[in-house]
Amino acid sequence: MRGFDTMERAAALVVMSVIVLAMSSSGCLLPWWDEEGGEIYIVGFNDERAYFDGQAIVGMGPRLSGTDAEHQVAGYIRDRFLEAGLSNVHIEWYNVTCYEVNSASFSLVIYDQIGREDEKIEYEHLTEFVLQGYSGSRDWDDRLDDLEIVDVGDGTNESAYEDVDGKAVLVTSEGVASGNLTFTDLFVRAWENGAAANTVQNVHIHEELDYPPIAFTASVGDRGHWKPLPDDYPEGQGPDIPSFMVSKEAGDEIRSRLANQFFNPVTGESNVKVRIDFDVTVEMRPLNVVIGDVKGTEDGIVMLGAHHDTVYVTAGAVDNTCGVATLVEIARNLADEQPKRTIRLATWGGEEEAILGSWEYLQAHPDLMDNLTVYCNLDMVNVDLDRGTRVTIGANDEGVLGGLKEVQRAVVDRYEWARKYEFRYYTSNLTHGSDQATFAIEGGKVAVYWGSGGLEYHTPQDTILHVSQESLMLCGLIYGSYALMAANA
Repeated sequence: MRGFDTMERAAALVVMSVIVLAMSSSGCLLPWWDEEGGEIYIVGFNDERAYFDGQAIVGMGPRLSGTDAEHQVAGYIRDRFLEAGLSNVHIEWYNVTCYEVNSASFSLVIYDQIGREDEKIEYEHLTEFVLQGYSGSRDWDDRLDDLEIVDVGDGTNESAYEDVDGKAVLVTSEGVASGNLTFTDLFVRAWENGAAANTVQNVHIHEELDYPPIAFTASVGDRGHWKPLPDDYPEGQGPDIPSFMVSKEAGDEIRSRLANQFFNPVTGESNVKVRIDFDVTVEMRPLNVVIGDVKGTEDGIVMLGAHHDTVYVTAGAVDNTCGVATLVEIARNLADEQPKRTIRLATWGGEEEAILGSWEYLQAHPDLMDNLTVYCNLDMVNVDLDRGTRVTIGANDEGVLGGLKEVQRAVVDRYEWARKYEFRYYTSNLTHGSDQATFAIEGGKVAVYWGSGGLEYHTPQDTILHVSQESLMLCGLIYGSYALMAANA
């Protein structure tokens, strides 16, 4: 279709405005024109329906990879893809190293001068301490299993670990904040020095929430990709001690008690100890990858993907239920199209462990990279409007980023409510952070779309209350319209 001149365009816009009012939230495509008169189709998006999907998914609870809840959400997404009318809808399963926290208790115990238990401070699981992914277990039977605890600072001074054998380690997250270490490094360093437990105090993440404990998973690099920490060792020979994070407040309390500790003159043991009782399962389990296609008439694939798993402490409304709900609604609005290239929609398990689902899928389908036009990732796309209006869009290719800018301008031009958002763009190799890394590392063109305001990341406070329906629609309109444009280019 040719571009309209000024009078024709104005008349068309009046007609389309009437159509939009009449059609409400239907999935109709709206033609729009860029500054050069090029045609851009804006897909439909029903934000109420997307929010309903989000509520349903959050209602399944935390969706740690390999658990029943992760299988349940995969089935839910498959069913929505089928209802939408996508083709090639199926679930693929991949066996990977997973973990599940069955129970956890942690206390600080103070003994008196004659060795009697004088005080016990119990910390609340999830809000005051959380386990690191692939943490080891520890059984507590009686007071003989209590552990002395040694403050090793930020973990960067290896000499601080000289006296930790058989004891718990207390380490701040400052070494991670500085970029010198990772949380996995702290886990491994404690284990290699004979420590019986690794206790990390959060001192740099989420100041606005008073530095709560954050759930992270221990993973290591593997030829540019990642793998679970246990996979880096022969079976049963890797780090197996408890590894967990405590809030800043809890860590400060432990440290203050250590400042006033005394030592038994006979045994030499400190009167300040910790009591740890963790039951963690680490084993091979199947994770899920859900696939659905809008079939193209020619070769080539445009992919949209979002991870459907969460860390174990939360149902992850922002990370990443919002991305999945947006993807499902995009699927509904693209299902009846007949693009040149196939538009493939995928949701991944295993992202929170080591970006496993997308990597396993790519290994099983090595020809995909030969046909992949672009992969667009949806992770934490929500904008918490109480905390700002920033949206960040990135790509590893200038052409991809330029196309996204065109679509974003068309959406903002069309919808007045979208004009309050602040858009930032950047180019990067995008070889870390989420599932786009899988494809970027293998040489593919990728894009990311990040919302803002997700301060509750990886905490139990990541709830549906922080999700904005409108911001999901913004992402859906931009990404859905861009996917159609890329598929027809």
